[in-house]
Amino acid sequence: MWDFTIVLFKFLSLVATAMLLGGIFCFYLFGQTSLNTRLHIRNYIGVAVLIGLPASMLFFFSQIGAINQTGISGMFDFQLAGILAQSGLGDTTGLRVLGFILGAGLALLLFRLNSILLAVGTALVIVSLTTSFGFIGHVSTLAIPARFSLSVHVMAMALWAGSFYPLWFICGRENRLQVERIMKKFGEIAVAIVAVLIISGIYLLSQLLGSVEELFTTAYGISLTAKLVGVAALLLLAAANKFRLVPGLQKSSGETKLKRSIMLEMLVALSVLVLTAFFTTLVGPQQA
Repeated sequence: MWDFTIVLFKFLSLVATAMLLGGIFCFYLFGQTSLNTRLHIRNYIGVAVLIGLPASMLFFFSQIGAINQTGISGMFDFQLAGILAQSGLGDTTGLRVLGFILGAGLALLLFRLNSILLAVGTALVIVSLTTSFGFIGHVSTLAIPARFSLSVHVMAMALWAGSFYPLWFICGRENRLQVERIMKKFGEIAVAIVAVLIISGIYLLSQLLGSVEELFTTAYGISLTAKLVGVAALLLLAAANKFRLVPGLQKSSGETKLKRSIMLEMLVALSVLVLTAFFTTLVGPQQA
């Protein structure tokens, strides 16, 4: 039960991180879209906070329950909670809670903050959430460059995957010229985001695996390979969107096809996050 619970709350934390960072990114990207669209993006950020804040805290308490093995009541051993609060798990939980609280503040003040305060708030949210992943798990035992690379990898993942829903939402709700402009702009920025995602991912693989053969001969490597297949599928869908579907937006069925493709991207991205939560929790290089 505890394995499932820990994986679930880690998955929800990953999803909420992507929603929050992707939502903030799209709020900037969408610029002069309609007020309804911008309000919807603000609500999307708010939902990310409502998912991420409790998921982060329940992830912490689930670890306590897993140690105690005394049922639900074992989650609320506050003496053990005090001990774990001083560990990497405590640092992770504190940073995530801080990140989502700051995200809630941004959601409430998106239309009121000037550009400088909005940029500072966004930077604090990104740093809090992305660095939290380096204090636990397999990367926590590695050197600082590897942990920094993980933070960059998480940021790139979140900005990319977290943007899928807002991009899906505007199809059919904004005029086609506006949608085409936004999609082209996103496609240009996404090239850099994906490049960062791939480079940081390759570096992390070099630190976590002893050889390429481990990708096919160990439990951890096979799990990573499955994730890489999902990422490759996302790249193919992104290429189809950029080079075929976005240029065809002015056709009568253009928005419908693009919307369907983005929905598929969302489903694949969720599958990748499920795999990530699973193998980073239950499978490790030392278990291979």
